[in-house]
Amino acid sequence: MRDFVTIKHLILLIVISLVLNNLTSLLVQAADHAESMLSEDFGEYINNMPIPNTQPSPWQEIGNQNEGTKVIVNGSENYGWVKSTNAGSDKAKPTYVKNKTLVFKNGAKYSLEGRIKVQTVGGGGLFFALSAFNGNDRITDIAPIRFASGNQVQNANGQKIADYMLGEWYNIALELDFTTGTQKKYTISLNGKQYGPYNFPSNVQIDTYTVKYLAITASRNTTTTAETEALIDYIRVAPKYNYAFPEPIASWDENVKAGQREAANKLMKDINNAISSGQKTFMIPAGNYRFNNSTKFYFKQLLDFTIEANGEVTFWNEAPASQAIYFDQCKNVTLKGITIDYDPLPTSQGDVIEINTVNKYIVVRIDDGFPILDDSWIQGTAGNNMRAIFYAADGSRQKGMMDWAKTIERVEGKTNEFRVRFVNNAIFNNNCNIVIGDKYIFAWNRGIVIYSTNSEKMTFEDITIYASPGFGVHELYGNGGNTYKRIKMIRRPGTKRFLVSNTDAFHSWMVKNGPLVEDSEFSHAGDDLSNVHGFFSMVYDQPAPDEIRVVTVNIVDFLKGSSVDFYDFESLKYLDRAEIIDMKQIEDPTLIENAKKFNTLARMQTGYDVTNLYRGSMYTLKLDKPVKVRTFDMLNSQDQMGKGAVFRNNYYHDGFANGVRVISTNAIVENNRIERTAHAGVLVSGKRYWMESAIPSNVLVKGNQISDTNILLSNRHYLIGGITVLNDTDILSKEKPSSNIDIIGNTITNPSLVGIYMSNARNSRIEGNRVIHPYSDPTPNNQGTVYGFHPAPSYGIYVTAATNITLFNNKVEGMPATMSGDIGIADYTDGIIYVSAYILNKIDNAVVMYNGSGDAYVNGTRTQIDGGSTDKSPVFAGGIAFVPAKFVSEKLGASVQWNGSNTSMSISYKDKNIVLNEGDTNMVVNGQTMDMGVVPLKAGTELLIPVEQLAEALGKSYVKDDKGLIMIGNTIDFTNESAVVDEIVKLYSYGGMRG
Repeated sequence: MRDFVTIKHLILLIVISLVLNNLTSLLVQAADHAESMLSEDFGEYINNMPIPNTQPSPWQEIGNQNEGTKVIVNGSENYGWVKSTNAGSDKAKPTYVKNKTLVFKNGAKYSLEGRIKVQTVGGGGLFFALSAFNGNDRITDIAPIRFASGNQVQNANGQKIADYMLGEWYNIALELDFTTGTQKKYTISLNGKQYGPYNFPSNVQIDTYTVKYLAITASRNTTTTAETEALIDYIRVAPKYNYAFPEPIASWDENVKAGQREAANKLMKDINNAISSGQKTFMIPAGNYRFNNSTKFYFKQLLDFTIEANGEVTFWNEAPASQAIYFDQCKNVTLKGITIDYDPLPTSQGDVIEINTVNKYIVVRIDDGFPILDDSWIQGTAGNNMRAIFYAADGSRQKGMMDWAKTIERVEGKTNEFRVRFVNNAIFNNNCNIVIGDKYIFAWNRGIVIYSTNSEKMTFEDITIYASPGFGVHELYGNGGNTYKRIKMIRRPGTKRFLVSNTDAFHSWMVKNGPLVEDSEFSHAGDDLSNVHGFFSMVYDQPAPDEIRVVTVNIVDFLKGSSVDFYDFESLKYLDRAEIIDMKQIEDPTLIENAKKFNTLARMQTGYDVTNLYRGSMYTLKLDKPVKVRTFDMLNSQDQMGKGAVFRNNYYHDGFANGVRVISTNAIVENNRIERTAHAGVLVSGKRYWMESAIPSNVLVKGNQISDTNILLSNRHYLIGGITVLNDTDILSKEKPSSNIDIIGNTITNPSLVGIYMSNARNSRIEGNRVIHPYSDPTPNNQGTVYGFHPAPSYGIYVTAATNITLFNNKVEGMPATMSGDIGIADYTDGIIYVSAYILNKIDNAVVMYNGSGDAYVNGTRTQIDGGSTDKSPVFAGGIAFVPAKFVSEKLGASVQWNGSNTSMSISYKDKNIVLNEGDTNMVVNGQTMDMGVVPLKAGTELLIPVEQLAEALGKSYVKDDKGLIMIGNTIDFTNESAVVDEIVKLYSYGGMRG
């Protein structure tokens, strides 16, 4: 917004004499020190010519101005004034202040805004009026808003729409819609409450003429001489754009929407009829379907059914506090091919027009087309339900710091401007990057788009989501094992929407079997882009050795017959595992009240913050054995944590928290593209604060392309790695609770801080990763305090509080000169295997294997032998090291073929031709027979032969170590280097290789 301050003179207020009920004259007198403002969208501004403080005859004309100028009369204590005058029964000749900027055009929309106070009322009252012209001839006046006698606000047809009080200020907004053909429409807003849309009177042919002027007109009663008098704070006129919806959607009227509601109602009847008749598939006809609290897309206990779009199908949802798509207790159901959007939108947005660093608030002006916040939005800030979300003005990048809106209040005298205060005031930090003109998003968390609860084997494919009031996709409880393919959560084309999902884009919560998410795109989420987890509960007390009472996050956090793990609350030390043989919900009012206070009690007793334990949900659990636990110890169910979740080949970008967050076990995050995340690109971590479980184990993070992460960290944030592994403890835990976390073959580019950060873990691997330009944004805002480190450790890869971690074949490139090094090993670590460049060079151009392992290192890269099969892995027998001849030969560059009966193998390598025969102790090399001394071991399409004979036949050298290590390559020599061999052997330690 560009500001202009005029010299000390009067600015415009337009006056007209409106011929209605013997209405007579008009006087407008505006104050000094006024301000005129023009949106940059509407071109250059030409200053108004000054108007004298007293009315001359005739009034001076205002000079020509560019279309779209916003005309404002505003003063600190002085206001424009309008009062009716006695002109007898004769009509006063209309007097106009000619202003060509107020020409309205067909095919466009306009916004008229003002703030007035009616002091007295008489005759026809006070009008907001439009004057239509044919050339220079005034044809008619239309008054869409009238403050009439009897304290009634009326529309152009004289219909009462609201009450008003004399002496009170009213914010007026009038939206004119000239895009609807011959029947023009308008919508009225009073103090933020909307009325309409209404049709202009049928006798007014606005499309035939040009609407030139806005007037505020006061009328008097010529019989009683009752006057109408009002004060005017400002009038603003501008073209109205709809940045929230593209045409023709933006121009849909109530008749169109009513038809869509009827279509949705019929659709649900047709689907239910198909189900009742035993059909297994229903094809949705192309079209738009509008759902709300009266008509819901809801199915319960549906089995073995497919619902698929037949053409372009869009579901519109009008109830943002509910679920747009809801499946309850369903199994093997497929939903495919639909698009989902909301009208009205569940999100609003606007420009930051003021940043008050003294009183700690910002002012936001709502963008055209987006919801004007009513009282429900303002009250929606309670309980931190709105995260503080900022974007750069062009929407290209997230800005700000982690915080929540504390209060929202309407700016006095403005219908579309709101003052926002924050819980932590983080954006007023000296290092915060918010500036005037940035975009602020009002993201009220209150509903879900796709909601699947207590269901299993569900399939969702080819679904596009343009807006979400909360979680975009949420699965909850049940056996799970659901599939999501080609899901797109993206900004709607043809709009200027910035945020897609008010909270997480994808959220899996308390299901037994985790989801498969593939080939999808999740973007612009107000929190995590993807998250899978269960929940911890907390021990309240222990009435008996095999009985405990627990405080739970949800009503159903356990299942009878499931196993639960117990952890020490402070250290996360694993304590025990038991099975639930019986459970009963506690209904004692005293205990329930205590449970509601458990967040506070835990904080007071332990010093650690937790949340989510405030609902008063409690259970008594009968266990299959005694356990030794204390109050505040934690437990979680093995059957409700989304085990085995897979996130593969997806595109995650522009989230306000993490990219992919895994709080589960046996999970895979593979071959995804992850860009521009406020926190970690991939986070593997329990979350004690939110009570989100489990303690992660057996997680593979492999082959992902990750860039521009950790871009909105606060100065005490702990998610400092592009890939981060930790367990949310405030100290470095000596227990190292996470295990078998493999980070393999990822590329992390431009992380703000560390490329890979691992802590509180054991028996894990960081192998074959590439970190490019770490510490790309090492500002004080982003450095953080991490477990006592300040600033955060400046390495490309950093490991602390960990045991038995393998670091192998990782590369850190483009490090700033100020960094401490490429790989850092910190306190509380032991058993770290750091494979040096010397060792990597020694095993280059070689195949490294280990007795009984299905994995190998080929040229320094970890590779599986036939998918990790141990049947074809090397084996020591009778002092002989048998190796898979086909696998080794091919990895060294040979070609291998079997004959038709799979009893003879031919190996061609350079000038060598080798033939092996099943059951034959001889091999033939270039026609010469070589005795191996033993027959080959047959394993499917593989023959295992002694490493000595294979190396000799291929012309290679080899190493066979009595610890089980086998290497074969060009020039392998570890003479007098037993310590180096021991380090290589350790690559196969700690439970073997995974992934």
